[in-house]
Amino acid sequence: LSYNPNIHNMNIISISFGLAFCFFLIGYAVLRGISRTGLMVYTLLASLLYFYLANGVLMWLLPATALISWGVSRILQQAQRFRTFWLTIGVLLNLAPLVYYKYTNFTLETINHIFATNSSLLSIALPVGISFYTFQLIDLVFPYYLII
Repeated sequence: LSYNPNIHNMNIISISFGLAFCFFLIGYAVLRGISRTGLMVYTLLASLLYFYLANGVLMWLLPATALISWGVSRILQQAQRFRTFWLTIGVLLNLAPLVYYKYTNFTLETINHIFATNSSLLSIALPVGISFYTFQLIDLVFPYYLII
């Protein structure tokens, strides 16, 4: 699958998104009465396809950070010691992509302004929904830390 943002316009207010969402809803309605597991797999695959069409290969950030949160949550469920350490690791690993994609150029601009340098800014594409799913995944980890 190659990604071309000019071809795959999946902006939430685009006609292509509206049509794709209508087809998704039809599939959802069909699967709803048949299989709960099938419905969950269908929704997961449709979500990953949407993230791919909206973000290209950056869509792999979503399942990667979800697996990190899941792994840290599993460790926190069983850990008797070093719980704060594992919570910190989980939060930092989830925040790392957000910090990179949202704040790298801001930091470079600030450094350029303060030190009167002329470092060039990076061409970084901001993944759709990165702030939302980052904080949702952090919220997934915290309850396991609070359970003693």
